[in-house]
Amino acid sequence: MHCHPHRGQLFDGEHRHHPRRSVLPMERQYQIRDESLKARLNKLLPALMKQCDIDFWIVICKEYNEDPVFTTMIPANQLYGSRLSALAFARKADGTVDALNVARPNGRFDPFYKNTFSPKDADEGAQWAHIANVIKAYDPKKIAINVAENCAMADGLTKHLYDKLAAAVGEEYVGRFVSAEALAIRWLETRTPEELLRYEAIYGLAVDIFEEGLSRRVIVPGKTHTSDVEWWLREEVHRLGLRESFANTVSIVRKGYPELRASDVIMPGDLVHCDFGLFYLGLATDMQRMIYVLRDGEETAPQGILDAYKACNRFQDICAENFVEGRTGNEVFRHAMEQARAEGLRPMLYTHPIGYRCHAPGTTIGLWDQQREVPGRGDIILYRNTCHALELNNTHYVPEWGHDVKIMQEETIAFVEDGKLHFYGPTRDVLRCI
Repeated sequence: MHCHPHRGQLFDGEHRHHPRRSVLPMERQYQIRDESLKARLNKLLPALMKQCDIDFWIVICKEYNEDPVFTTMIPANQLYGSRLSALAFARKADGTVDALNVARPNGRFDPFYKNTFSPKDADEGAQWAHIANVIKAYDPKKIAINVAENCAMADGLTKHLYDKLAAAVGEEYVGRFVSAEALAIRWLETRTPEELLRYEAIYGLAVDIFEEGLSRRVIVPGKTHTSDVEWWLREEVHRLGLRESFANTVSIVRKGYPELRASDVIMPGDLVHCDFGLFYLGLATDMQRMIYVLRDGEETAPQGILDAYKACNRFQDICAENFVEGRTGNEVFRHAMEQARAEGLRPMLYTHPIGYRCHAPGTTIGLWDQQREVPGRGDIILYRNTCHALELNNTHYVPEWGHDVKIMQEETIAFVEDGKLHFYGPTRDVLRCI
């Protein structure tokens, strides 16, 4: 279940060793992301359109109100849309897909899209007429548009733009409109082999930052505040020119105080919990760990805490065993929870997809505040070559403290082609003590 290729091989030596960690130069980061986009458009998208039985997909938005799908389909150095932006994808009889830019010409799009709109016809009225002509020329049976009930990222077509599109194509073609929700989810959640490998370096960087932030190099017991660690993590991410995938949090659990405490000084004997993630090379990470701060004379944590951590590891393994292709998230949730409870655990499960966003499209496996099957989002099928934040906790009695302790864990994982989970993080079997 655990697979840990050597990170130094991922980019053919591009990640050089420095006294301080570093990331690839921005130009190389953009090259990697653009190479990935080209492969996704040329190889992945045709297969997904066939799988979802869609022969035409159009993604339309306006500058500074970009459709979430649109932002994953443009080159890395194209930060925003331009006026009325529109991309169209037409699946042909031979299985290939024509990728079209049906908006104002943009040289940055040329390696990825065929431009079909003339600069001399750049006003918006002419553009809508052109979009309609392109659709009618392909005469698709289904025209997928980004309106969706369950997936926010697949619901990017505004009411105004829908009305404009409907008026442009006419009643006959409006009758062929279908939701692109299933196709958009598959596009957003599916990782190519190159992206799966890339995640190893991305998550390795996140772990490296985390482990320094949650170490005696940053934490001075009795002096360091939880917010000090949060700011250290934030500053280190920004020093590298990256950004967080969400607002990181650091909190503590200690003897006599079993609930998470934020805004407190970290003391010897504390369990320190951290929820941390970043974006790098276009993809997000998300992780939660707990560490133990040793008291004077201690060489390890109390046995009850070690046992609690081991029990949560067991729950991770149970969840991994229940990742089965074709199951819905609700089915994974039900099977994992039933098995864990049968083994005497007191679990909570709230795993989510991860990719272009921290909480990404795909199947939901429980929610933190809804420990039951989740209608809609939990009914989505689990596919291979998708990544997830395996997020969960387990409550365990610690005799030395005289009360229950909730151990929280989260790892960025991949459900890979052979049907197994690939854990990107280091070995999880031992509680880290500092």
